[in-house]
Parts: sequence; C-alpha cells; structure tokens
Amino acid sequence: MDNFEEIDDICDLQHRIHEEFVKRDLGSNCPQVILLNCTRSESCDHTEATKDTVFIGNNLSESEQKQFQKKLEEIEKTYKNADTFYGFMIMKKNFSSEYIQGVARNTLKNFNFESKPAQLVAVLTLLNVYCKGAVLSVSLCEEFLQLQPYCASQKVEDEFGKFSTLLTRCTVEAKVVYEAIRSIHPRMAECCLQELTTTYNVSRAEILNTLLTNSTFYECTQGKDKLMQDVRNMLLKRHHSKEESLFSPVIKAIIKDTPGAEEMVLHNAAKRFDKDAIISQLLARYQYLKKKDFRQAKEWARKAKEISRESSHISDTAAQVIKHELKHAIASRKDDKDPMTPEKLRDHLKMALSARDAFRETQDIAKKERAQETRAPFNTAGYLGEISVAVIIIDILEKNNTRPAASWVQIGRGRKGQNRANADS
Repeated sequence: MDNFEEIDDICDLQHRIHEEFVKRDLGSNCPQVILLNCTRSESCDHTEATKDTVFIGNNLSESEQKQFQKKLEEIEKTYKNADTFYGFMIMKKNFSSEYIQGVARNTLKNFNFESKPAQLVAVLTLLNVYCKGAVLSVSLCEEFLQLQPYCASQKVEDEFGKFSTLLTRCTVEAKVVYEAIRSIHPRMAECCLQELTTTYNVSRAEILNTLLTNSTFYECTQGKDKLMQDVRNMLLKRHHSKEESLFSPVIKAIIKDTPGAEEMVLHNAAKRFDKDAIISQLLARYQYLKKKDFRQAKEWARKAKEISRESSHISDTAAQVIKHELKHAIASRKDDKDPMTPEKLRDHLKMALSARDAFRETQDIAKKERAQETRAPFNTAGYLGEISVAVIIIDILEKNNTRPAASWVQIGRGRKGQNRANADS
C-alpha cells in the first residue's frame, strides 16, 4: 500500500510471537494468532487481490448512494447549510474530483495570504497534504489569531470565516487530551493546495517558511510535540518506490515548482531544529547531491556528527560527501582538454583515502550499534562505500594506465601502507 511504512514492526512482531511459541513449546495444527494489517492508500487505482492482501475500494455501490441521498434529506430537515457539510458531501459525491476542486476553488475565492486566518488555512492545508493526521491545537490557533482563550464569544472557527467549512475540529489523545483543527479530508487539502499555488501564487516554499520561522507555532505547549514531529516528518520522510527518492515529497515539489527556494526552506529547518542531527544530515545531502557544494556539505555533515557521534548513518553521510566530491572531480575533467596529471592523480588518491577512512569509521560504529542492539538491522553502508571507492580508483588507474594490475587489487583490498605510498608518489 502507498503509505505502509511499518513493515519492520510487523516482521518484528511476527518474530517475537514465534519466539514465544518456541519458549512455551506450543504447537497446533491451526492458526493461533492472526495479524491483520489495515492501511489507507490514496491511490484511486484498483489493486488486484493477492493470496495475502485484499483491496477495498472507495467507490459507493448503487444502494450506498441511495442511502447517502436519504441521509442528506434527513440532514436538510435540521440544517439549512447542509451543502457545506463537505466531509459528508465528498462521500455522497462518490469522491468526485470535479466536486472537490469546485468546492476548493469557490471557497478560497479572494484568498489573501497576508491575513492571519489565511496563513493558518494554508499551513493546515500543507500539513494535511504532506503529513497524514497533522493538526494544529485550538490553543495554538487562538494564540496565532490573538484571541482570548476560553472566551465563549470568540471561537476559532468564526475567525476563519468562509474558510471554516474546509476545516473541522477534532480531539487528539496524547499525554493530555486536547482539541485541534485539521482539514476536513486529505483530498480537499490537496485541491486547496493546488488552488493556492496556481491561482493565488502562494508557493509551498512560502507556506513552509511561514511555518518554520514563525515562533508562535512553537510557543503553545498544547500540541507542540506533535507539531514538531509532524513538521520534521514532512521534511525528512522519503517515499521509496521503484525510483530512489532523494528528498521528501514536499522538498521535491518545492524543487520542481520554485527551483532554488528549497535551500532557504532547508536552512530555516536547520534553525528550527538546531539540535537535530538528521536535519543537519539532510542539509549535507542537499549540498552534495543538488548543489555540488562540497565545502558546505562537509560543514553540515560535521555538525551532524557533533550532535550524534555514535550513529553509523550520520557517519556514512560524512563519508558520502567525500566520495561524491571525488566522483564530481573526476566527472569534471575532460579527457581531451584536461589530461590526468600526476598532481591530479595524487589529489584523487588522497581524496579516495579520506573517503575510505571515513567509510571504515562508519563500519566501526555500525559494529558497536549491532553489539548494543542485536535485533537491529546491521548497517552495511560503510562496507559498500569502501568498495565503491575502490572501484572508482581502479577505474581511474585503468583508464590512465598509471599502475599495474597488482596495484589496483591492493587498493581494492584497502592495504593502508601501500595506498598511502601510492598517494604520496
């Protein structure tokens, strides 16, 4: 399914159940435990059932449509504005894209991002598109809109005006139960965001920068932890499919729609999450993958390591920066106009040795992690990285015919003394 990200937890649960059966010496010819995984997919395409999965579509049957029509007639007897009950109407309209787009377009008419209520609507819309289950606490909304808390005459929904029909109040059960505001439906949030970006030129980057830089969002205690986690997930979580994704969906969308604006977003994220190693790691990855600014990439990788010295994944990023710098230096050289000189070869070999040492450090940290948590997956990135560096150098030497085959093998095996001799020669 599209958003199923807990497969490791399911495998771990299965393993623990199996261990418990073995420990208790239990045996049976029939199942003792049934694990049922249910997850929502935003894909409208029907997926064929397999031997262990069943797809339940969201299209209403003819009888269900009649029941919705009957229910609407009952609602209309009590409420005059039943047509603005969009959560209900979306289902009644069989999740019609045309209907949802029309509601978003009409409701957001004359949208002005300069107003406080409009900013909250935009932030909630962005959050609900890129982070399922995201909310803003009512207390936070009251502070942002400068309302008097617990004042019966002032309701948050009233301040949103006509935009209030796009939002709904909900209850969040955390350490403390609190009231919050969210979009009425994920599809509505998507259409609203599309309307904001195309009709009113309010970019994703502008909305996200507002969320990251306005301290009011983080001053309210109620719901702060969840909001911080939601924003962090929105920035970091990548969707893995057949094609490897380098950045999270929101960052990818910003790169596509407003190229260059993503850098300011990421720097604002680093300021907001200044003690978060993963955010610093994200900046390092952005600098060496997108900008090819290896000096900045090294700085962010260094900061990430300072925050989290015992993480093999953070250490691997520092090594990857050096490896990509080496690959970039090699790719930038044109064979005809820029031949390989002994000096350049020496520089490449020194860089390769630095990358190799960094990957070996990653290997050592990964071993410590495994010793501390035997059930955790072993991070092999350090080993793969060292091999890839060896392959790069062997390729250089082979193309330039500067060393005999024995030297290539020695470099590939990582013979430290011989490699350093080669680098200094």
